[in-house]
Amino acid sequence: MRDIKRFSYPWAVKLTPMIMTSKKLSLMARITCFWISKTIRSNDVLTPGKVREDFKRLEKVPKHLAVLYWRKHEETKISNNEKMIKFNEISQLCCWALCAGIRVLSLYEAKDHLKSNADLLQSHIEIATRQFFANDKIIPTTRVSALDSNLQVNLVSREDGRDRIVKMTKSLVYDTLKGKIKSDKIDVEEVDSRLSVPQFPEPQLLITFAPEIVLDGFPPWHIRLTEIL
Repeated sequence: MRDIKRFSYPWAVKLTPMIMTSKKLSLMARITCFWISKTIRSNDVLTPGKVREDFKRLEKVPKHLAVLYWRKHEETKISNNEKMIKFNEISQLCCWALCAGIRVLSLYEAKDHLKSNADLLQSHIEIATRQFFANDKIIPTTRVSALDSNLQVNLVSREDGRDRIVKMTKSLVYDTLKGKIKSDKIDVEEVDSRLSVPQFPEPQLLITFAPEIVLDGFPPWHIRLTEIL
């Protein structure tokens, strides 16, 4: 397990329960939750200036924010109307994140609804971004699963966690049998290095919309130092 002192954010704590231990976190979390609520739970007209003004008060903004979407009956087929509502919400959330200075936004859904509609989601985000930043001289870019943009959007599902654990286990067995690594050398650091994904750094903040704080299959090794609300 990593030494928490290496993590520069003063609110970082190990594993769960995640407790707000800093006034900076408390303020950041309140404003973050407020803007997400305003963005996806109301019809209020938001402008880039309004969002930027609030975030100017913060000394630190999470560079990587994760949002966990939760459905009570996840096996139920998602309707087209529900899909469009979610895409619109995510598009607005991306605009908000761009204003806040967030560089990576990870969206988690247990099933692969978002991943299977990545192209359609990308189109919604592009349209929303052009409209929201219409008065800005330069319109920022957002790309789903791409690094060359102002905001990188990661789509994560339950299978990402399962598949990666299976692949990691197989690679360890293979390397052990081939003599590339000794069994007594397999430790937490070795497992961590194989599970880590450079394009998916640990988020500083994870916000879940479940009725209670549940990870619902979110890859656990990505949130060891993450504040969860």
